[in-house]
Amino acid sequence: MTVKSKGGKATADVTEAYQGALNKGKESIEVFFKGYDEAADFGKGTFEAFVTATNVASKGAEAINAEVLNYGKSALEESLAVTKAAMTVKNLQELIELQSEYAKNALDGFLQQATRMGELATKVSQEAFEPINARVQTVVEKLVKPIAA
Repeated sequence: MTVKSKGGKATADVTEAYQGALNKGKESIEVFFKGYDEAADFGKGTFEAFVTATNVASKGAEAINAEVLNYGKSALEESLAVTKAAMTVKNLQELIELQSEYAKNALDGFLQQATRMGELATKVSQEAFEPINARVQTVVEKLVKPIAA
């Protein structure tokens, strides 16, 4: 073997090693950017889930507020009607009956309203946490998938 052929082999070996290192560097960079893109997409998805949850909770709070205001208004109107009726009674027995009926109706109305408010609050809570639960499920799936494989 001549010096020239040995030099050519060395150059080829160096070129091959350089090309291999360059390819490994490219692969590492691609893996890094793929991981970065996945992390950015995950962060974006999580942010969107929290925004959606906040919007749902806000609308739910508005609905609860409207329900409370409507109940307060109707309770006040009923109280005023009973007060007006109390001014027209002819004896104490009528006043006691009117007051008893009002108290019964007020308690029944309050219990119905409390039930409605509980149902509404539960519904709003469930709807508000749906997007967050979906994100948690996504994370669990991403973590469990490599372990299961």
